[in-house]
Amino acid sequence: MVEDIITGLSRIRGLFVIARNSSFTYKGRAVDVKQVGRELGVRYLLEGSVRKSANRVRIAGQLIDASSGAHLWADRFEGAIEDVFELQDQVTAKVVGAIAAAYAAAASCFSMRKSSGWVIDREQEMAEAKRLARLAVQLGKDDATALCFAGYALAYVGRELDDGAAFLDRTLLINPNLALGWSTGGFAKVWLGEPDRAIERFAHAMRLSPLDPFTYWMQEGMAHAHFFAGRHDEAVIWARMALRELPHSHTALRIAAASCALAGRDGEAKRLTARLLEIDPALRISSLLQNVLGPYRQPEHPAKYANALRKTGLPE
Repeated sequence: MVEDIITGLSRIRGLFVIARNSSFTYKGRAVDVKQVGRELGVRYLLEGSVRKSANRVRIAGQLIDASSGAHLWADRFEGAIEDVFELQDQVTAKVVGAIAAAYAAAASCFSMRKSSGWVIDREQEMAEAKRLARLAVQLGKDDATALCFAGYALAYVGRELDDGAAFLDRTLLINPNLALGWSTGGFAKVWLGEPDRAIERFAHAMRLSPLDPFTYWMQEGMAHAHFFAGRHDEAVIWARMALRELPHSHTALRIAAASCALAGRDGEAKRLTARLLEIDPALRISSLLQNVLGPYRQPEHPAKYANALRKTGLPE
């Protein structure tokens, strides 16, 4: 049983799995997981048990972070003895999925860095975000949340828009009730130049999760979609709602200022840009285009955004 699970995990590229002979030296011993981690040079330990009764078998397993001793995942799998191979595959998939979510979360950190204008080394951060996102997709191909974070990072930071958008679409097939999947997919539709479809996705996300802590992000998305659809007054309304939720949001201030500029609200546009520069004094249109804005399919879209912010007084 253990041998088959080790073999299954070893087939996953990106995982470093200790061989049977080394791991079996701990069989039947009371061990300190931190010590085992140090001795084997591994980050995670999988331990468990197998019990059989008549023609039924039960597998229990838990995944432990060897550096802290914290339990990351635990589950049990039960079935007929003739289904034992399927049960082993389920264990492997669950273990891999527990590690996929971490890769996806790590990739999403680069998305937050970019949207906040905190990029230091653009090429290095882009490469690392792509590496983590690809690992997350490979390890968690059936995990909707992992695909959601990974697809967004791949599109936004990695600038692989088609693949990222495809993973976000797959997220919704796996879990059509995941509000985050609808909102991240909405941004992908904005970048693809489909603002009305983006609005549908953001609206659906807000219906699914009306008290979501990330409502401001959905509202920012709505503002972007209306902005690129040419409905600047509508964009201003949504941007203001986002700012009420999160007054110092870098993204909300930018789209609010740009929308006000094209809606003829010059005074408000300049005040918003002044607030933006208080938060990020080094922000320039050139750095915005290079390090912050999304991978717009239509080149006129980032140009429209930049020209609107020029009207607000944002320096070149």
